[in-house]
Amino acid sequence: MFIKNEIQKKKKINFSFLKLLALNKPEWIYILFGCITSLINGGIEPAFALILSKLVSVLDECNLSEHIRNVNFYIILFIVCGIVMLVTMFLQSFFFSMSSEGLTFRLRFRACQTMLKNNVSWFDRAENSTGILCARLSTEASAVHEATGVLLEIFLRSFANLAIGIILGLYASWQLTLLMCIFIPFLILSGWLQTKVLSRFVKMDSIAMEKAANIVAQVIQNIRTVVQLTEENFFLEKYKQIIDKPYKKLKLRAHLNALLFALANSISFFAQAALFSFGGYLVRKNYILFEHIILIFSIVTFGAVSVSQSFAMAPNYAKARSAAKKLFKLFDLESQDLDNVQSRNDKEETKGFDGIEFNNVTFAYENRSDVTVIKNFSLKIEPGQHIALIGASGCGKSTAIQLIERFYDYSHGSIIMNSKDIRQMNIKELRAKMALVSQEAILFDVSIRDNIKYGDLTRNISDEEMILAAQRANIHDFIVRLPKGYSTMVGSRGLQLSGGERQRIAIARVLVRHANLLLLDEPTSALDTINEKIVQHALDEAQQDYTSITIAHRLTTVKNCHVIYVIDRGHVIESGNHEQLMNQKGYYYKLVKCSQT
Repeated sequence: MFIKNEIQKKKKINFSFLKLLALNKPEWIYILFGCITSLINGGIEPAFALILSKLVSVLDECNLSEHIRNVNFYIILFIVCGIVMLVTMFLQSFFFSMSSEGLTFRLRFRACQTMLKNNVSWFDRAENSTGILCARLSTEASAVHEATGVLLEIFLRSFANLAIGIILGLYASWQLTLLMCIFIPFLILSGWLQTKVLSRFVKMDSIAMEKAANIVAQVIQNIRTVVQLTEENFFLEKYKQIIDKPYKKLKLRAHLNALLFALANSISFFAQAALFSFGGYLVRKNYILFEHIILIFSIVTFGAVSVSQSFAMAPNYAKARSAAKKLFKLFDLESQDLDNVQSRNDKEETKGFDGIEFNNVTFAYENRSDVTVIKNFSLKIEPGQHIALIGASGCGKSTAIQLIERFYDYSHGSIIMNSKDIRQMNIKELRAKMALVSQEAILFDVSIRDNIKYGDLTRNISDEEMILAAQRANIHDFIVRLPKGYSTMVGSRGLQLSGGERQRIAIARVLVRHANLLLLDEPTSALDTINEKIVQHALDEAQQDYTSITIAHRLTTVKNCHVIYVIDRGHVIESGNHEQLMNQKGYYYKLVKCSQT
């Protein structure tokens, strides 16, 4: 598994415009009409150049009435061109904006969906920290639309402009047109080189910005700790160092980007110099008329402006290209299927709960693959049993619970529930059978009512059921004394409440879940003595209807468990009830005596 993930990390992700355009398929009608209006819009400037060249020729008209009539005719044509430009520009912007917004929405949704489908081990990696993933969702999806709608719009306009311009130029003077065509590859080459150089800068800048966003996210999430330690300047300096690296590298290569930009914008002037030099010669030889020079000059000018606009989009296109690569890399991940393996109607899977059994399970975390946390781990839990896992920190207690929840997948052995390996079960229904109360109760930034009802979003939980759960969790009386009662907002991560209050709300959330297996991962270890007693009473009440697994350092909280498993270095070394283990006078006996000293 670890080697496979490393290969996926190193795999080069190529940018594919067609692959990106395929994601925009639902908006194909907008893209189609956007392309049509862009082509029409691109043909207006060559038409304007033709009209302008004809207008110049009629200015030499000696007949005043004929002169005025022709000038007025061409002025009307200018107005018509302006109206057509107005309409087509509006329509192309509208159609491509609609397609781009649809793509942005789809990319954000799919990116979030892919993230949520991944195993917890994926979030443990440094490159998938909170700040980086939030930055990816907020900025990269919106940046990608520059590579579809805007790119198509400008490309088609430039293509129509150049194609129609070349056709008109060949009609007027094939010699001058061929001369001008010599400069087109240089324009395209300079623009391509500019995009390549900018792509490197953008990739470098994007990586730095993700790291910087991660630093900011950590500081904001832990602002109380940062302020208390007076480490604001330390993190500010760390942030500065991260954003300083791409800045310095960009300064070193700024001259190259400036040279390419200058080259792209100056080529048109060299082309015009060649145009008038050779055009003057052809006029003197009576091969062409002066109006033909004006026509080709206008075509070259408008074409150069159009191509320059394309090159001006190079930085945005480079950002879009870089962002698209990262999103494709995310989409290509082999994420877990939340509805995998078994049908929702499978009788064995949807029946109750017949206990759970570990059979020689071995597991190591992906980011510490050389350290085996659990090795040949075996134990059995019968329905209705209350068991406890105790041992020193790092012995594998919490890891065992995370394996049951399938936050991680073990490499060897099996965990059996309802006569099948849990890896072969529908993961949603597997987790629906469980309820977890962890050491730090995490609440959402919504009301107390919503936090409790989040325990089971598959059904409509009545207020009566919610209140009953709160009463059993010993938190109802506190809630009703609040000015807004159950509508009280708890703040980010529930930090507007005390630890004991958060923990009891989390227990109420567990109670509305109606799960079969209650997992208690040191739920009282961070509480003071008074809150510990209150929360422990709520937990005792909650465990009555559940099979439960309790992890605890305070041994007084597990004395009444049916079976206590003592774990050391990933192995079960002792098991039995409190009295049996005390009589054995082994590791558990020593722990109890030490806690009483």
